[in-house]
Amino acid sequence: MSGRPLLTPTEGSVMPNRYLPLKLAPVLAAAVLVAVGPAQASTPTRDRVHAAFQVVSRGQHNVIDVVIRPTDAFENVHLEAGSGVAGLTGVCSFPSVVAGASYHCRIEVDHVAGTPALTLKVVGERAMAAGGAARVADISRFSLPNPDYRAPLASAKAKPVRGLVSTPAPGTPKN
Repeated sequence: MSGRPLLTPTEGSVMPNRYLPLKLAPVLAAAVLVAVGPAQASTPTRDRVHAAFQVVSRGQHNVIDVVIRPTDAFENVHLEAGSGVAGLTGVCSFPSVVAGASYHCRIEVDHVAGTPALTLKVVGERAMAAGGAARVADISRFSLPNPDYRAPLASAKAKPVRGLVSTPAPGTPKN
């Protein structure tokens, strides 16, 4: 030791508070999450196509209304079948899309058997402002769960029965 006596709180020293009261811990945790939340990295998204999907009927053939209200002009906006789509009936493609206008189409879509969901994408394409060679695409996605999908059951593993001990019979050779 250096020979200096340890100071106690009654002698005017400042001692760090090493234990927070338990009632303040949740409040401080919430404050930290609120402060750090916006600073976390996330995938940038720009949905300028603004597609809205409404399921009209479900069953063997799902009927879906698609309404597109773009905030930017596009050279072409079209609907693409994503994963889990067995069949797509109906045309949903619009050339020379104007910002602020409303575009509507109705499609029939079928699930692939054994898949949990299907995905539809509305893709808006336009040339970049300078040069025009590169293409810019804005995408809106929609997923529809497959009501007939049943997740496979986990395989039954052989579990020993409690109370039984698996021991070799007397005289069995060891490998």
